[in-house]
Amino acid sequence: MIQATPPISVVSIVRNHGPFIDACAASVLSQEGPEFSWVVLDNGSEDDTAERLRAWAAHDRRITPIFSTVNLRQTGGLVRALEKVRSPFVALLDGDDLARPGRLARSLAWLEADSRRIAVYGGCEFMDAADRPIPPWFIAQDAGALRCMAEFDMPAVHSTSAWRCDWLLRHAPLALGTAHDYILLLY
Repeated sequence: MIQATPPISVVSIVRNHGPFIDACAASVLSQEGPEFSWVVLDNGSEDDTAERLRAWAAHDRRITPIFSTVNLRQTGGLVRALEKVRSPFVALLDGDDLARPGRLARSLAWLEADSRRIAVYGGCEFMDAADRPIPPWFIAQDAGALRCMAEFDMPAVHSTSAWRCDWLLRHAPLALGTAHDYILLLY
């Protein structure tokens, strides 16, 4: 049976996220709206992350797990995972984060509304170790404030972003290094 390509894929690069991966997986797999796949690369974990991913993948055909025995770093892992994506759009999510309900539907709708749009970032809420919200220290109210902040700090949370996959495939290898999220934002 031929399966249609989903319009969006979630991509996660995980390493030693055993304590968080179950909650992350539940937040991804409970997304309502468009069909999607989840490409998740275990980046040489030394805990039980790989076993947990295998268990999730055994029960949900939308998951494509990839296992690396060595740490490819974040960008190397991203490039490897993107090679498995067939969707035109990709949403990035770290393995210790949660996808808010409706995230994929909102991101996809915004990107599809204008072919000139390359990426979208969403809002997030930071939590402490006791699951209490940490107040935001900065919220950009307009494009000028966002540009000003970008001169000094990462103004967006990488794990809330969604991209045109073809654009990301062309540019992610150019951003190899430790600050790939910031470099991609600057493109």
